[in-house]
Amino acid sequence: MDGASEDSTLDLLRERGAWINYWQSAKDQGICQAWNRALNHVSGQWILFLGADDYLWSADTLERIVPYLQSACPRNLIVYGNVAVINSKAEVISMLGDPWPNLKRRMRRTMALPHQGVFHHKTLFKSYGAFDETFKIMGDYEFLSRFIWDHPPKYMPDITVAAWRQGGISMQIMNIATVASERLRVRQRQNPWRGAPVLPFVYAEEFARLSTRLLLGERAMRRVQRLYHSVVD
Repeated sequence: MDGASEDSTLDLLRERGAWINYWQSAKDQGICQAWNRALNHVSGQWILFLGADDYLWSADTLERIVPYLQSACPRNLIVYGNVAVINSKAEVISMLGDPWPNLKRRMRRTMALPHQGVFHHKTLFKSYGAFDETFKIMGDYEFLSRFIWDHPPKYMPDITVAAWRQGGISMQIMNIATVASERLRVRQRQNPWRGAPVLPFVYAEEFARLSTRLLLGERAMRRVQRLYHSVVD
């Protein structure tokens, strides 16, 4: 799904049309609306969402994942693997991926499963609805938070699913307030019994994350994040 790009994107899509079952280029109101449009054209059982700067880690990634997906349903409707965080030079900054028991507590507070590594069974969208288009950045987090506590995901420890190039919408300092407020909305909507943190605290977390990235670089930010999570998770 392309958001009415004005660069060479359409030329690339046309050139590769034989390998693409469906594509369209039209203005949208954000990531969630684009993903919801894509859902109307899904024919398979499992769905993976990749952004413009994301890509599958290797040519045999999907082939290696098939056995996990075949054995997952109906017990597990979310299956996820590792994600390689890369910079603009395609150098690996860090690898993201841990078993669900290690991520469950963090997921109560923020998105702990990068969507680039998450396969969704299509029945989830029939049971729990589409993405909430009022979320401009954290729509994947809001969607998973509707059901993930009752339907634990399955982890593929030996699979790196995709590369995630840093610099996207969630990593821009101008979007700190949006990310913080949307995180808080998820906490208030899905986990009211645990109590939601005040907005300044969530804002401070996001400001610290992006400030570290701008001042010290991607690798330093990831090291600080790991240290922080080891203390609070």
